[in-house]
Amino acid sequence: MKSKLIILGVSHAYQLVSRECQPAVYRAFFDRVKPDLIGIERSPEKFARLDFQDFTYEQQEIILPYSRQRGIPVFPFDWNASPNDQQLALGINDIDQPAFVRGENSFKKFVSFPNLKEDFFYSERKEVIKQMNEWIQTKSSGEKDFSRRLFQYRTYMQAMSIKAVAKENAGKTLLIIVNHLHKNDIENILFNNPSVEIIQPSKIGYPSVEEIKEHIEVKDAFAICSFNILGLQSDYGVDVKWVEENLNILREHDYTSEVKLIETKLELLKETITESEAIKRYIELEKELNYYQRFTYTGVKDKSRIDSYFDPFGNLSVKNRLRVELGKNFYNIKQKDKVQVLKEEILNMSSLTIFQERQLEAYWSMYISTI
Repeated sequence: MKSKLIILGVSHAYQLVSRECQPAVYRAFFDRVKPDLIGIERSPEKFARLDFQDFTYEQQEIILPYSRQRGIPVFPFDWNASPNDQQLALGINDIDQPAFVRGENSFKKFVSFPNLKEDFFYSERKEVIKQMNEWIQTKSSGEKDFSRRLFQYRTYMQAMSIKAVAKENAGKTLLIIVNHLHKNDIENILFNNPSVEIIQPSKIGYPSVEEIKEHIEVKDAFAICSFNILGLQSDYGVDVKWVEENLNILREHDYTSEVKLIETKLELLKETITESEAIKRYIELEKELNYYQRFTYTGVKDKSRIDSYFDPFGNLSVKNRLRVELGKNFYNIKQKDKVQVLKEEILNMSSLTIFQERQLEAYWSMYISTI
């Protein structure tokens, strides 16, 4: 008896910028699939330690809670090169570890989405499949071909892991969640396998408005607002109407200082208030804050750092993040003397390590002020 194999291609963390791909849609879609098992793109070794990539929101914040609530087993199917092999090919032994300062050319740069065009079944589009197949088949010269070759081998090993689980669970429905770059190649590898029947996710259908509403959660609203408004995404494009809807969820849940800070920054982004008006609001808001209040969702995996995967200042308290925003606003209205004072306040009044202080200095120069 064949196992049913449904491979949903995703962009990691894209759930936080797209109404059509929002977390509630995933939960509603899972309900439609009714999987017996769910596969996630992580190596067995790291999955056993519950060690996830910081940017895989769909794994730790959607799939795992969903599977726990419903008693659905989750299995890891990814493959990664050994630390020694990574060192030989890339010059680093752990590509999961960000550079001291995340930059455009680092292995773990900040996550943002310049183009908000992907739909839920994006990886099934003919033009997307064609583009990916062309990349797979186009060789580069010499050592430059390493990325393509490693990608192909990694995808092949993913397919072999999925095949093994499918064979052990004959007749069951397996839902596989994988980066969309791997989806179609996995299907090509397993296409003629007699133990699986591949079903495209679009055949299951997109959830209705009512189904989606049933799965909206407050925790996602915090993540969506933080990613879009506090993160670098705010520089690349935001679905303002959708973010405002999520901000309304937070206001109704608890109109805290954290929510008020995000609210002010969103109004500034919409240009409904001026930099000077934002400064006044921040100064009033600062009076409500203590040094210990943290953001509900930060995306921070390594707490020894000052940043998160989407925000250079993601691991700061709400009070210190407010000072970052004040510094940015004062810099923009040419009051640069106040900018330096705010940076010194963060450095002198926080329990930051030397490592975090150096990161703060670097990111301050990159994103707030060059003085």
